[in-house]
Amino acid sequence: MVYLEEPGGKKKTLTNEEIIASYAGAPIYQPEAEQSYSDGQRIAGDYAFANYLVRVVPTGNSPGRYVAYILHADGVYWQKGQVKFELTATDDGGFDSSFRLRNHELSEDRRAHRLDDTRLLAGGVIWKSTSINKKSDPALDQQIMAAESERPILYRYDDKTVVIRFPSFAAEWSDHTDSLVAANNKLLTTNNLVIDLRGNQGGSDRTYESVMNIIKTRPATTDYDVSFLNTEDNRAVLEQYVDPERYPRDVIDYVKNVIGQLAESPDGFVVLNPTTSGVTPSDHARRYPERVAVLIDRNCGSSGEQFALDARESWRVKLFGEPTAGGIDASNLQSLEGPCGNYSLIYTSTVTSRADIVPIDGIGVQPDYPLALTGNPYHVISEVVRLMNDGY
Repeated sequence: MVYLEEPGGKKKTLTNEEIIASYAGAPIYQPEAEQSYSDGQRIAGDYAFANYLVRVVPTGNSPGRYVAYILHADGVYWQKGQVKFELTATDDGGFDSSFRLRNHELSEDRRAHRLDDTRLLAGGVIWKSTSINKKSDPALDQQIMAAESERPILYRYDDKTVVIRFPSFAAEWSDHTDSLVAANNKLLTTNNLVIDLRGNQGGSDRTYESVMNIIKTRPATTDYDVSFLNTEDNRAVLEQYVDPERYPRDVIDYVKNVIGQLAESPDGFVVLNPTTSGVTPSDHARRYPERVAVLIDRNCGSSGEQFALDARESWRVKLFGEPTAGGIDASNLQSLEGPCGNYSLIYTSTVTSRADIVPIDGIGVQPDYPLALTGNPYHVISEVVRLMNDGY
């Protein structure tokens, strides 16, 4: 729904006709000369996503330039012939992209990539070719399915490699992760295990415990304290985790224990009682997987960073990718709404003494093998597997 701001702060809902008129000046592609230029990148054709159908054609006087214009859309926000995105080929095999959102706002911060003969990644979404009648790459299908999943997912990449994708460590996925590991225990006796944490902004450390038990070769180092800011508002937030319909019993028991400790303590920072890590000691470490790659990027934070810190203590683990976000020394964000209702205060509720020895905030967890992650996101796994097969 689109509104028009009127004098006095009143909002008027626009009709479909008014919306169409408001975008009447959007760029229109004239296709008369669409056969004049070479399709050197092999992406020309018709592509579909959601209710959009676009035609990608080479254009311009220099090779590697393309325009995608609307063949069919909703008929309100987008009309036939309007330019949806423009691409310019770059030396790394990808494209610089100018992509127009639903409201025609221009977004130029996302790269575009030809994924295979049937798919094009542009504007952060995958466009499927309607011009080519060809089976898609099964390995790519698996990666796309994993990337689009909201919950942890496990799949076999090749005969030596298994991939586990964690989009987050949300507490509600802890039972699911335990079941995933238990159901695939035999599959996890593999040469290579890739744990993909790209974009993982955290959740609960409990969610990854069963996976950590597989990859650790010695107990986790826990010789530092975590202190919680004890206030009435923060205790109320913790009460939300005492929900058996969303969280497993051990998470609820842990939260209840913390709430009880806080209730007996004065306001201010309270050092939380240490808890058992549940990590397999080194003399009981599994032989497999032989090599473990943890894929991290600049968007990994909170429990995503804690996983990287815990995992790198194992001799079989190497970190690949970019430095993480660097936001875990002071963490566990809380939010308070202001009295006027127009503003919210977001603040951290825990601090760790580890920061005095190994600070992470503003620095991030550093990868053992830095990788440029600005290219095709679906080529990263293959590069990591190649390095693993070369023996790191």
